[in-house]
Amino acid sequence: MSIEKFTTSGIIVSHYEVGESDVVCRIYTRDFGMISARQSSLKKSNKLRQHLSLCRLTDVTVVKGKEIYRIVGARESLTQNFNPLIIAHISQLIQRFLPYEVKNIRLYDRFVEYAKSKSLDPSILRICILCDIMIVSGYMSTEDISLSLEEYKTSSIDDLYIKVITDKLNIVQKLKRAIDSSML
Repeated sequence: MSIEKFTTSGIIVSHYEVGESDVVCRIYTRDFGMISARQSSLKKSNKLRQHLSLCRLTDVTVVKGKEIYRIVGARESLTQNFNPLIIAHISQLIQRFLPYEVKNIRLYDRFVEYAKSKSLDPSILRICILCDIMIVSGYMSTEDISLSLEEYKTSSIDDLYIKVITDKLNIVQKLKRAIDSSML
């Protein structure tokens, strides 16, 4: 019986050491949502170590175990034009608001679009990212950002960015209410 390997792109959200040299990474992946994956022997000399750094977009190969995934390969995403500040914001918000193994390819792709933006204001982008997370999680409605569901589904990050700029105060108030109601 062969072991099935899965390769997917993901954002390294957090990691912690287990034992002497093992590390458990929390990764928000395109194909599985949020997962925990263990990497054995992640010593400084290990070639995978640099690819599993925090707030990094990585193509990771995993094997599903009984309780946790196991990392068998990793390489940094081929596109290197990512804004590290935005990836850090995304990682922080994902860790707080998204549950484990809830797959949402569109949301992941939007996160990658946000990470590629270099010229947009990071504080406004943080609000946009939080709006996307709260809408997908069901704590906020698309009407709260003055978009119908169909408009939201076809919108780009630029559309949402403009909405936030034009109605920032109202959207921030609705976000605060959504966060309070989520109790997260």
